[in-house]
Amino acid sequence: MPRAFKQVQAVLIQIFRSNPHWNATEIEFDEAANISVAIAILKVQDSKFIGDVGDIIRMHIDRDCMPQQLINLAKSSFYMREFQHSRDIYSVVHAKATRMYHKALLSEEIIQNLR
Repeated sequence: MPRAFKQVQAVLIQIFRSNPHWNATEIEFDEAANISVAIAILKVQDSKFIGDVGDIIRMHIDRDCMPQQLINLAKSSFYMREFQHSRDIYSVVHAKATRMYHKALLSEEIIQNLR
């Protein structure tokens, strides 16, 4: 992995852990979903950090998840399932997508992107 990616990883984790506004009870679902994408792209290996982000997703997915967020969440949670404290995130996202599909809340474009 390029050195620049490792630097971005370190800064992302440092910001997450040191920012008092980003503790698990105050972070927004959108932010956690975006961070999960960064985790997958950068191939972050910090299981505690990944577990913390997974906890936030798990805590808010039923209430705050919009259909268009499922695409990135499905892809990033596939990577996150390799870590001990976030193994179930992929199945949680898949279950949410299935529920939304059965309630006819997903557009055809989103359904195609989830496949």
